[in-house]
Amino acid sequence: MYSRDLDRLITQNKLPNSFLIYGQSEYLRDTYTNKILGTYKDENIVKLYFDEYDFALSKRHLSQESLFGGMNILLIKTDKNIPAKEIKSLIQVCAKTDNSKLIVEYFGDDTKAKKFQTPFGVKNKANFLRVFKPNLYEAITILSAISKEIEIVVDKYTLEYLYEVENGSLAKSINSLKKLKSVSEKQITKKEIDKYIYGTSTIDLELLVQKLFDKQDILKYLEKIISNQTHDNLDILRAINKYFHSVFLFHLYIKINGKVDVKDILGYNLPPDISNKISVHSLKIKNSNINKILSILCECELGLKSTAENKTSILISSLIKLQSFL
Repeated sequence: MYSRDLDRLITQNKLPNSFLIYGQSEYLRDTYTNKILGTYKDENIVKLYFDEYDFALSKRHLSQESLFGGMNILLIKTDKNIPAKEIKSLIQVCAKTDNSKLIVEYFGDDTKAKKFQTPFGVKNKANFLRVFKPNLYEAITILSAISKEIEIVVDKYTLEYLYEVENGSLAKSINSLKKLKSVSEKQITKKEIDKYIYGTSTIDLELLVQKLFDKQDILKYLEKIISNQTHDNLDILRAINKYFHSVFLFHLYIKINGKVDVKDILGYNLPPDISNKISVHSLKIKNSNINKILSILCECELGLKSTAENKTSILISSLIKLQSFL
C-alpha cells in the first residue's frame, strides 16, 4: 500500500482491522502510527513496546468482549520479529470481528520485516505500509510544514542546513526545530543553528572522527556517544563516510596537482584548521589502502542495516580494522 492510499482510508474511516508499518523513516513510521491511533482515540487501547510484547496478553485483549460496546485496540512497537504463528493468530482474531484492531510498528531491518508481512493480506482484513527515507525535497517540504505548524520563521536553505547538521534524520531535525522555537523568537538562520544545534549535535562526532583518523584510542569515546543516545551507529558511520569522502578528494587533488585548493576541491572554503587536518590525513593514506577502506565502510553499513542485534560490536570491529589502513 502507498502512503496516499493509507491517507485516503484514514480520511474515509475505512482502515483494515490489522495493519503493519515498517521502513527506514522513523518520523514517517511514527506519524502514520499516530494517525491510525487517532481514529481510535476513545477506544480501549493497549500499547506494548519492545520487550513488553506478550502473545497471551495480546490475544486475550483482542479476544475479550468490550464492556461498553467499543473496540479493543492493540499497538505493538517492536524491533524483533514476532513468530509467524503468533502474528497469524492475532490477525485471525481481528479478521473475525470489526471490534478488534491490531497495529504493528516494526523498527527492525526491512528485509526481516518482509518475513512476517505476508499474513497482512487483504483476505485477512489486513494490510501494510512500508515507508522510505524521504529525499531532500520531500524532507524539506515536511520540515517547512512543521515550521509553519509551530509558528517558526525559517527559509528552505536554512532548513537544508539543519537537515545536513542532523545527518539526514527527519525526526532529529524536527526536534531541533522545536528547540529553536523555545530559544529564539526571531527568524531562524544558520547562526542560530550553529549556536544552539550544531555545537551540541555534531561536536561529539567531529571529535570521534578526528580521534579515528589520528589513530587514537576511540573505544571509550565511542561508548560514551552511544550511551548518551545522541547518535546511533548509522549516524556515526555516516559522519565517518562523509569525512573520508573529503579526505579522498584531497588525496586525489594533491597527487595530481601537488598543492591544496580547498574551493577547487570541494566547491566551497573550509576553516583553515579543518582543511589542514584533512590535508594531513589525506597525505598519510596509501593508494593501496583506499579500496580496503572503502570495502570496510561498505561492509560495516551492510552489517548495520541487515541485523537488529550486535550493531555496536559490528561498528567497533569495523573501526578498529579501519584504523590499521589510515
